[in-house]
Amino acid sequence: MAQSLRELIDEVVCTDAPTEVIDQATSSIREALAKLDGFRRPADRIESDDALRPGVPVNSAAMGSTNPLAPQVEIETTAEEVIAHFILRQAYEGLPGFAHGGVTSLLFDELLGRAVEAGGRWGMTVDLTVEYLEPVPLQTPLVMRGRIGTLGKRSTTAFGTLGPADDLTITYAKARGAFVQPRVHVLRTYFAGLTDTRGRSVTDIFDT
Repeated sequence: MAQSLRELIDEVVCTDAPTEVIDQATSSIREALAKLDGFRRPADRIESDDALRPGVPVNSAAMGSTNPLAPQVEIETTAEEVIAHFILRQAYEGLPGFAHGGVTSLLFDELLGRAVEAGGRWGMTVDLTVEYLEPVPLQTPLVMRGRIGTLGKRSTTAFGTLGPADDLTITYAKARGAFVQPRVHVLRTYFAGLTDTRGRSVTDIFDT
């Protein structure tokens, strides 16, 4: 369903259909919404405890597989880095033909966090700096790479690059991120009230 919605969003952004076709499509979309009515998961209930464990939650707006707002991303993890392959389509446009810079930052934030976790660490973003070297083209296979940097007691830095998948000599943007693992009592404050699908408090996982 998420992939179908990605395709729908791309069509909506690009459509030049006549009004009657748009009206017909809108009616079909509303019919689909009606079928899903009543099945919404409450905002204070997560799908599982895994949403708070290392790894990107499936609902992530950056790379979540079930979130149609996120581009379809293929992730590869090696001993040295985390690599993401994807194509940004018209829905992510800033200037005509190029991706919005905020989308680039969003993806870097997620990927650098993945790199930190791949290195056996965990943390929430406290600083992210992105250097835009060239515009990021749409409809082009892209590759983003992230690797862990310096380590502190609860902090970790990570570095990343973004460029075309077929030419590793070109860099469209690069980033540096700083991540800090909050103390347990802070995590309990952040996620107080959240439960899993069985009604258990998710803050219990911070004791394990």
